[in-house]
Amino acid sequence: MSRIRTVVQLTSKTTAVTCNAYDSVIQTVPLTDAADTEFQFVVNNSVIQNISAILISTEYPSLTGNSSRVVTLTGTSGTANITVGGVDYLATFTTNLTTSANNFVTSHSAALLALGITVTANSGALTFVAATATFPTIARTNVSGDLSATIASVTAGATTGSPIVDLVSYVRGAMTVRVRNYGTAALNNFVRFHFKITHN
Repeated sequence: MSRIRTVVQLTSKTTAVTCNAYDSVIQTVPLTDAADTEFQFVVNNSVIQNISAILISTEYPSLTGNSSRVVTLTGTSGTANITVGGVDYLATFTTNLTTSANNFVTSHSAALLALGITVTANSGALTFVAATATFPTIARTNVSGDLSATIASVTAGATTGSPIVDLVSYVRGAMTVRVRNYGTAALNNFVRFHFKITHN
């Protein structure tokens, strides 16, 4: 059984994408576009001919927006595991709680981002943000000393915008698509669209 290929846009929302296929999915970079705005980018595709039929359907993975949860470090020494989605991420007390939280972000933000989770630090507090539909469980366990954390309730984000992707134009080897936010709130996630190409 064949699987539909997904190509992820890099760098920025106007960066061209290359996907040489009849049937595929394009995923944009994460978007924060305000309501009633739009942008365009090019999809290079050697399959496209001067006379082609191109069908596009839009997907948006997080219609209920993002949620956040604050984990505030406590203690004066040692280490503790902050468990996010069943995976342990070690926090280490260094000088003070502010420095400890900043170091946690430095050590683990890249791994968490790969899972669709962002983490930031402010005055010893860690804020985790992820899509509401897949927001992970978060727990803490002391490992050494007295370092621990208090974990606040999950705060749901506002409803996001409503995107639509349509075809602007095409020539042999490329098409230009437009992404519009026709909702009443800003986008807060990537947008995917599925295209299919046939020849007349």
